[in-house]
Amino acid sequence: MKKITSVLIALVASVFLTGASYAALSGTAIDPTYIGVGARPLGMGKAYVAVAEDADTIFMNPAGLGKIKSWKLTSMYSNFMGDVKYGVLGGVIPMDTGSLGLGFITTRVDGIWILGNDATSSTHWPTPSSLGEYSNSVGFISYGFPLEEVLGIGKDIYVGANLKYFDQNGSGTDEATYAAGRGLDMDLGILYSPDGWLTLGLNQQNIIPEGFGGAVTYRSGVEEAVPTLTKAGAKISLLGDEDNSILESSVKVDLAADIDIYNDGSRPSGMHLGAEVSPIDMITLRAGIDRDPRPGTVDISEATNFTCGVGLKLAGIRFDYAYHPYSSIAENATHFFSISYVGEDKKEEKSDKEYISFLKPRDKYITRKDYVRIYGIVRPEVEQLEINGVQVPIEVIDGEKTFKVKTPIKGFGKRSFIAEALDKNGNLLQAKKRRILRVATFADVPNDYWATDSIELGATADLFEGYPDGLFRPNQVLTRAELTTMMVKTTKEDIRGTIEKKVFPDLPYYHWSARYVEAAKDAGLVIGYPDKQFKADRKITRAEGASVASRFNDEELTSPDEKLYSNEKPYSDVGVKHWAAGRIDTLKQKGILDYIATDRFAPKQGLTRAEAAEILAKTDFGVARIEALLNWNKGYGVKSMLKIEPQE
Repeated sequence: MKKITSVLIALVASVFLTGASYAALSGTAIDPTYIGVGARPLGMGKAYVAVAEDADTIFMNPAGLGKIKSWKLTSMYSNFMGDVKYGVLGGVIPMDTGSLGLGFITTRVDGIWILGNDATSSTHWPTPSSLGEYSNSVGFISYGFPLEEVLGIGKDIYVGANLKYFDQNGSGTDEATYAAGRGLDMDLGILYSPDGWLTLGLNQQNIIPEGFGGAVTYRSGVEEAVPTLTKAGAKISLLGDEDNSILESSVKVDLAADIDIYNDGSRPSGMHLGAEVSPIDMITLRAGIDRDPRPGTVDISEATNFTCGVGLKLAGIRFDYAYHPYSSIAENATHFFSISYVGEDKKEEKSDKEYISFLKPRDKYITRKDYVRIYGIVRPEVEQLEINGVQVPIEVIDGEKTFKVKTPIKGFGKRSFIAEALDKNGNLLQAKKRRILRVATFADVPNDYWATDSIELGATADLFEGYPDGLFRPNQVLTRAELTTMMVKTTKEDIRGTIEKKVFPDLPYYHWSARYVEAAKDAGLVIGYPDKQFKADRKITRAEGASVASRFNDEELTSPDEKLYSNEKPYSDVGVKHWAAGRIDTLKQKGILDYIATDRFAPKQGLTRAEAAEILAKTDFGVARIEALLNWNKGYGVKSMLKIEPQE
């Protein structure tokens, strides 16, 4: 097998050396980046399009340059399959907006047999004529930037491009010189991070058509286009810090997947799967699956290989190793080594010194106000203080350096800010984070109102809402249509469809609640009266409201029109044979009706908005939403950051 593989390597190299002959066979040039760039991506099965960080992103997806804020360097060398010398060098230079990348890849095969004139024959092996050498190199000038910083739109979207210069050479014989060729092409990439734990990537490689100069031209006069390749991928951060992963953990786990689509349709799609596990910051373990059916004649089983690797990071320098077998032949396994400068990550200073001392606000601060005052003291070494990237003034009062800023809190819900203390050289001394929860307030719901907590927390958790004038009207009795609408909106039921028939005979198409009532009826939340009427504008009673709430809270709904009786009277004025006794008793047993302090339920009394809010907040659905709202370990990531707008 090793001999056959060696012959194949010789054949690949020699067809380049005989440019005219190979052009007649395929008409395409080879991009050396297809082999794989960087020991880190190779250890992950080449699943890197959405990972796209460090200097390796130059070659895999230039859009990743838009996320890099510091200098990066990368290098790699390998003796590919024991015959091809393969080297990579790249660097990233941060700019005011985005980053600039420079890269170089080179491959070289020495002492390869050049085939005779019968190289194109399909009936027998070509006859070697003489020895020669072949090299294939490509240089990169790259740039990537955040789209929002340039166009003002496209939050969390990064774009980038590569300009590539191909240089192919043959030497050793007169015939080999005809393999020398030059050419240009381009790549375009994009990254989108809708959440801290998810990133999507796309890289369109070699996009310039042959007719517009996207080709390698040889001394023989033959032109070969560089094949266009679409690479799409996704990265999921499964474990890690709370802001950028699905589950918070001291162990970091990232999963990545890519797909390669060959636009000429000559071969099946490539597939790459990879994983990185970092038990501690300095060590990273990698594994992957690389299915790369190139050339197109390779059987898909032979083109699927399992890879692995390891990374060691010390003082901003990372050493990476990757093991990549080829076609299940042990002799063809290749070891890749990379040395990269990645710098030190900005982290909160773990020091006994407190460079920042907050006087207000405290962490985990709940407020009803639409602004927050941030003030405190910094140590003498601090020359600059930034809060969420905005520099705030430092004043000296009575010999102490102090800071004070008042900024608005727009909207309700989770907000956060990070204060960073810098020394005179701009070095980070300490970073401190504060979490704030602003709850919804209403002018007609005082702090000492009996249902204030349920109304404010429920509205903040999007269980219900107030009126446009800023009032909640807690004592207003709900109509049947209003309670139904409140329940449907809580579950975010899709009501955008059109109503094809009347839901109830007395509910016209144009009634404002018609679509909500239809959705509620389909979900089994509401039924009509015995005469088939719904009576949307009729004031709803406590008994009716309890019945609807019971159905809303019950995961296994019984038939909407089934009467559930109770074994005992739930309240003194609700008999066991009352049509809603069973549902009222169910709510009482679950504590949903604890707001009723007496033994009387008053089933015919109107249900107020405050009572509806209290009941909704105590249902299983409402409790889960409010518990999520009050969870200080989730939701205080990038999207929660306050926009600092200092006010007098």
